[in-house]
Amino acid sequence: MDSQSIICDDTLKFEANYPDIKSNIQQKFQDSIDLYKFDDNARQIRYRTEGPLVPNDNGKIPILILLSNPHPHSVRQGMFLSPNRVGKENPFWNTLRGTGYFKQSNQITPSLMIENRYESPFRIFIAVLFSFPSNFPHELPEIFGVGEYQKMIIAGKRKTEELLAKYDIKNIICFGKTQYDIMASFASPDQYTNALKRGNVIQSQASFSNAVSIFLTFPTGWRYDTDSQHMKCENLKQIMEIIITASGTPLHKADERKKDLKPFHQQKATSNIWFVVHHRDLWDIDSRLIGFYNRNQWEPLKVGDVVIYYRAGFKEITGVFRITEKAVNLNKHFYIEDIAERTIHQCRLELLSDDIICYRPTTEAKFSFFDTWVSARYGLRKQVFSARQDDLELILRDTTVPTFYFGDNVKYRKQ
Repeated sequence: MDSQSIICDDTLKFEANYPDIKSNIQQKFQDSIDLYKFDDNARQIRYRTEGPLVPNDNGKIPILILLSNPHPHSVRQGMFLSPNRVGKENPFWNTLRGTGYFKQSNQITPSLMIENRYESPFRIFIAVLFSFPSNFPHELPEIFGVGEYQKMIIAGKRKTEELLAKYDIKNIICFGKTQYDIMASFASPDQYTNALKRGNVIQSQASFSNAVSIFLTFPTGWRYDTDSQHMKCENLKQIMEIIITASGTPLHKADERKKDLKPFHQQKATSNIWFVVHHRDLWDIDSRLIGFYNRNQWEPLKVGDVVIYYRAGFKEITGVFRITEKAVNLNKHFYIEDIAERTIHQCRLELLSDDIICYRPTTEAKFSFFDTWVSARYGLRKQVFSARQDDLELILRDTTVPTFYFGDNVKYRKQ
């Protein structure tokens, strides 16, 4: 990839299911099959993709526009968010101009963005979470299967984290819930576009660093409202003004008027509470770790969430913890032979309190998760259950234990 191009090659290698994956690609992407090269002997696929767009350092605020994955047409055009097949500009650029924080009327090219030939308080990076091109993001798990798709998630998240660290980027704007939910500490709300339409800003800390803020805005092509273009511009403008204010930079002269911002993250950033049933012997390996072989059990858990740890076999609650780290294989030795597969999806825990007054949920105690827990055969079918603040009141003796976090501010439970 030369200095003025964002197009590069990438490779995926498969130990299993290569014939099926190859067949899926050939069937779905007949119009763009030239982008994909198959090596049957090596069981790998080489493909053209869009590498990250890294602008020259201009001393301005770095932000990352994070997209899901490239569209084959954009790869052919040689630029993220390129014009469509009839030459019409991608609506993203009009939305960006509509904020007042990006002024450029010429055709958008890689060199223009790399050389910062636009007026803006920002140094704009653009990247994709998944490098494999497809017509729609939802096609990826259909093509590769769940197992390979999970590997793509891990690889994409790692590359994004490396990009952020290398260029000291503290703010990510996600144009879609897929990449937001993978990168953020807190999942996006149900029907999130309705929240955006009401003027809310959806924001979270990154799941891997409290120093990185992640924002969710409308998808680039969203148009499901008569006033959709205005809504997209206003929401993105709110996000940019939050970033500018946090950086200590004065607001852009084009718009210094005060806005009544309504950040949704203040409502949403409350920690979730979970009742987690864990194998008794895993506690002896690492008492500050929980792990699952089923990723679906692990996926809802986020950094900052509160865990009521129930040690199966001993049939007792051992403590209330907060999740401080979430990753695959934090401890590669965290498994036992009794469990069918290795518990590689893990969360690191910090003890909040082990001063317990109710060691085992009962019908009489009226725990919110009790019926669901019983129907799941006391944790044999499912290990993670949604819990509530009332459950903590039944479990903990000390009512001053901090359980919820709002950014850097601690909210204590009522005494």
